[in-house]
Amino acid sequence: MDKFSFQNCTILGIKIPIKIQFIQKLLIIICLILFFSGTGTCLTVKKIECVTNEFPPFGFLVDGKIIGIEVEIMREIGKRLDIEVSVELRPWQTMLETMRFGTKDCMFAAFYTADREKFMDYTKVPIHISSLSFFVHKHKPMLYNRINDLAGMRIGIVKGFKNPPDFEKAERKQLFQVFRLRNLEINFRILDKKCINAVLVNKHVGEYTLSQMKLPNIEPMPVPLTATPAYIAFSKKKEHTGLIEYIDSALYEILLDGTYKKIFDKYMKKN
Repeated sequence: MDKFSFQNCTILGIKIPIKIQFIQKLLIIICLILFFSGTGTCLTVKKIECVTNEFPPFGFLVDGKIIGIEVEIMREIGKRLDIEVSVELRPWQTMLETMRFGTKDCMFAAFYTADREKFMDYTKVPIHISSLSFFVHKHKPMLYNRINDLAGMRIGIVKGFKNPPDFEKAERKQLFQVFRLRNLEINFRILDKKCINAVLVNKHVGEYTLSQMKLPNIEPMPVPLTATPAYIAFSKKKEHTGLIEYIDSALYEILLDGTYKKIFDKYMKKN
């Protein structure tokens, strides 16, 4: 392996398999480019209106206040750039529509797709890496390194959640059974009773939910199904000339000086 292969590579506690380590290389290259290049544009924006969805621990409502890892990161970016950042919680499809029609400035966090690029501009630095992982019962473990390892399994997901194409293709072939349940808490309670083999969900969302539910016998598997960068995205209908470059620089600084980890650990500490 060359020196950029990162044999034990992790991002915020996610172990990255060799097959997806190219993401790591790409992020480091992007960050170095941003760090050593100037933005070249004077920042004139003083306020941005953003939307995110209710997705603990990244964004959620407590006692009438919107908090979460990404919410705090956005507010820290605003503080460093002297920009007022307002945040509202909206359903996912509503978030995309606000970007399509320009009723809000930005949304977080969004995966890149060719369709979304038609109406959104993305930061170059991701706000997080979304690791989609299988959670299993400690006393009913299973092996997972590839899709075929799921043969005959019973897997719970949250109803309405869109799975990766390879997973959906294997489901259509009836390689395994999928149970679509109303929310993550129900999925985990059924897994805790060993009625299903695994629950598929974002790793950090799963860990945070388990810490609130006090279910110590459920844990994520070390190899994720996917690990995908998620970005801050801006509506093409709104004027944001030069803003994305400044946000990339501020986000890079937050990652570099330890602020990101401090915010992350605040929400993900073990209870």
